[in-house]
Amino acid sequence: MHDQLRETLAQDLRYVTAVQIAQDNSQGHVWLLGGYVSRTLAKLLHGTPLPEKVDLDFVCEGLAAHPYIPAAFTLQRNVHKNPRIQGRGIEIDLMPFTLSNFPRLQERGLPLTIESILAQAPLTTGAIAYHTATGQIIGDVGIHAVETRTLGVNDEAEVKKIVRRNGWTVEEYVRKKAVSFGFTPVFPPKSS
Repeated sequence: MHDQLRETLAQDLRYVTAVQIAQDNSQGHVWLLGGYVSRTLAKLLHGTPLPEKVDLDFVCEGLAAHPYIPAAFTLQRNVHKNPRIQGRGIEIDLMPFTLSNFPRLQERGLPLTIESILAQAPLTTGAIAYHTATGQIIGDVGIHAVETRTLGVNDEAEVKKIVRRNGWTVEEYVRKKAVSFGFTPVFPPKSS
């Protein structure tokens, strides 16, 4: 699966463009997190098409003090004041690999690791990462979600923040995301 994903991404112009931008604006290890990894694996394993508009979320060991923005792209800032580089049909978020960028880790007493970051991904399909240099895929929860074509809650507290902010129920949010992947929504059993 690792080699197949690496080959697929190497032929994906949006990924190639995004990873080049991430590398131009960072130093050290760079990981692609979440949805784009899951969606690309779903395409590879199940033939699920990628959406026309995509976002790629990178965690970088270090970020450049002054971001390099290629022509046809614009620089915005996300809620954490990190670079969000936008182009036609593509959004690239660059997040530094620091505890201040992942405050929930500190609150929970978790170490700063990719695995800890994946543990706080709201949905199961987001709990996956791809190391852009080695091609390593990590995140058993995310891999399992793609292999079984299911999507559920990974971190209840994170999901509750999202649904509160958007006026949805957890069920509405999970169903909406599952439909966007062509996956089956999975809900925890209701307690009596």
